Amino acid sequence: MTEYNTPVPGIDEFKGSVLFVQDSITKDRLAINAGLRFEHTDGFLPPQSKAAGPFSAAQTTPRQDVIKWNNLAPRLGLVYDLTGNHKSAVKVGYARYHHQIGGGHIDVPNPLGLAGKATPGSTATTTANSSPARKETCCSPSAATSTASTRT
Repeated sequence: MTEYNTPVPGIDEFKGSVLFVQDSITKDRLAINAGLRFEHTDGFLPPQSKAAGPFSAAQTTPRQDVIKWNNLAPRLGLVYDLTGNHKSAVKVGYARYHHQIGGGHIDVPNPLGLAGKATPGSTATTTANSSPARKETCCSPSAATSTASTRT
């Protein structure tokens, strides 16, 4: 049997900001393109609570910072015109790229996210000539109360 910690209202928030600046300088047959990308990433779990469920207690958690990054990524490109007529050129470039994070990764460590716990040995076992090993309760058809009468 697997017990789930329902109900689960897991909430996460993700905010990202990017700024890119670029400039180009040309001197004779050499063109230099330089840029810088700044990226701010903030993913967190706000304060949240959940009610008690059939298999889990009520729970409250404070704000949790999951990801907080500030990255700088430089870009540089050089173009040299070999003949001066703009028909042949040598191009060289350098760029640094950082991992892009989306909102789906933020909820992974959420203690109020959906989780389950398997309990070994608590499942019903049935063989061809027997009934389930545990007594069924609540709302199953076999748990319904019936009265048998015998006619003579």
